[in-house]
Amino acid sequence: MKKQSTEIIVIGIVHFDPLGHNKLLAVMKDISSANFFPDSIAVEWDENTAKTLIESRNLFRAYMLEKDPELSEHYITAFSDALAYEADTHKEVFPDLAVLWLDEGRKIEEPMEYLKDRFAIHRYTLHFQDAKKFVSLKTLSDVSWKVALTDYGTTRDNTRDNIFYQKIVGATDGGARRIIIVVGANHANLDIRDSLASLLKCKGYKITAIILDK
Repeated sequence: MKKQSTEIIVIGIVHFDPLGHNKLLAVMKDISSANFFPDSIAVEWDENTAKTLIESRNLFRAYMLEKDPELSEHYITAFSDALAYEADTHKEVFPDLAVLWLDEGRKIEEPMEYLKDRFAIHRYTLHFQDAKKFVSLKTLSDVSWKVALTDYGTTRDNTRDNIFYQKIVGATDGGARRIIIVVGANHANLDIRDSLASLLKCKGYKITAIILDK
């Protein structure tokens, strides 16, 4: 009875999607418009790591301007907004949710190095078609999804799915009844055996999976 009364929306994202913030915000608004009001949200971050990166968005902006002065505000805003966007976008629609940190204990030892590496990825894909011409954010988003949506088949390591699954079950045992989960797209894919979404569905929870690949 408890499982059947628990509703879970699993949202699949790509962590490096430059349009990730906008896509996730739009889905959160759709969820609210559909009168689904969650009591908690689970995100694929460690709390302190997410806080550090969110507070580093202005630093990231300054770094990008220093490294590529020709980069327009259009790109800079998208890249900075997408930094750890999975951890706080929901606050623009659901500001008071309890947060379950699925990656608790997974630290980034050198945040500045992470920012440098992240921009290096963005910068490479910006010019992947023409070294002298920026591609669109839509193209960058599409590329990030093509890289992320690997067909793992039966060889996929689902260790992290199992860890996340146990934390969600613990939250429902603790009384959570309407949960939004924001995780990488492969964790949210019901067509992948032993993904987080598949494990929760097999447990008997009412699952809606939304993949933000468009």
